[in-house]
Amino acid sequence: MELFAASFRKDKTLGRGASGKRGGKRDETRRRTLRLAVSAICAALSVTLMFFGAAFGVLDLSALVASSFLVAFCLIELGGAYPYLVWLASSAIAFFFVPDKLVFFEYLLFAGVYPIVKFRAARLPSAVVWVVKLAFFNAALTACAAISTFVLALDADAGLSFAWTLYLAGNAMFVLYDLSLSSVSAFYILRLRRAIKADRI
Repeated sequence: MELFAASFRKDKTLGRGASGKRGGKRDETRRRTLRLAVSAICAALSVTLMFFGAAFGVLDLSALVASSFLVAFCLIELGGAYPYLVWLASSAIAFFFVPDKLVFFEYLLFAGVYPIVKFRAARLPSAVVWVVKLAFFNAALTACAAISTFVLALDADAGLSFAWTLYLAGNAMFVLYDLSLSSVSAFYILRLRRAIKADRI
């Protein structure tokens, strides 16, 4: 994702053609409506993934990863406040409809917002990028473990507990997830974006 940050910028002049200023305003209204619709679809898909992931238990982490990819898609194609809108709307809906509240908190505190954090961190000096990303992940992991233990009162088998194994395995999985997010984003931008005409949103 860091290598293709320039591709995330939308062309603000798109749609201002011979139709003049009035046509340009209509085009801008259409684009905003389309982007809101795409945001709503991504939010609904995120909640659906989390719901079924929580329902089946073993798929909860996969559902969180897939949901974060949807936020990354909105970051790439929509920009602005839309990724935040998808994250917050998905979190609000998931609070009421996702049966496993730990999945909701994991999405709220990490999976839903991490693509945005990753993109922002990529603008920092390269020497501190991974420091910032690892610090964010471990803060989110600690918060989720605290919520699992003290708020949801889940046992070690059903939730997260403070243990060195959790942090060791969690950080290893986080690095793989981060690299996968970069690879999938790059593949999407280079191979799929124009093929599905998503760059016209």
